Amino acid sequence: MNLNQELLNILKILKSNDQKIIKLNLNRGNLETKRMKSLSQALKVNHTLVELNLGGWMGINPESTKYLSQALKKNQTLLVLGLQLNDLGSQGIKSLSQALKQNQTLTKLTLRLNGIGPEGSRYLSQALKTNQTLVNLDLRCKNYLRTEGSRYLSEALKANQTLTKLNLGWNEIEAEGSKYLSEAKQ
Repeated sequence: MNLNQELLNILKILKSNDQKIIKLNLNRGNLETKRMKSLSQALKVNHTLVELNLGGWMGINPESTKYLSQALKKNQTLLVLGLQLNDLGSQGIKSLSQALKQNQTLTKLTLRLNGIGPEGSRYLSQALKTNQTLVNLDLRCKNYLRTEGSRYLSEALKANQTLTKLNLGWNEIEAEGSKYLSEAKQ
């Protein structure tokens, strides 16, 4: 069975709201924009899936993230989303952050290894100031947040009372950035 046929089968199951499907792992495939659009349409109507892993070189980029973000604005059951090891960049995070401002169910988001940079950190921080459901955010490893990104996140941490776990390891955060973050939680 090829990837297109497998994805069609998965989409059919998601749209049927099969109660047995609560966790879906689609890592290490190719979820190009057209396929992400189809998956996002299924997520908009699905009421059973609570965990979705799209990590591991899935080919998710800023363009395809727009479709996923539209689904996250409507989906009311997804609790855990893994997008690690993709190519979201700051523009993908911009779309995702818009969804996080509206989504009221997502509690865990994994974004490690996406190269979001300080600009992406700024978008994410804006969302975190209003999001009241996200508890666990994983931004570790090669997101290149640096001091500027740390400053943005520290501003969000001052306003956000829900986020209890934030992983920022291996992001070129220097002493000044660490200072911003430690002051935010005092």
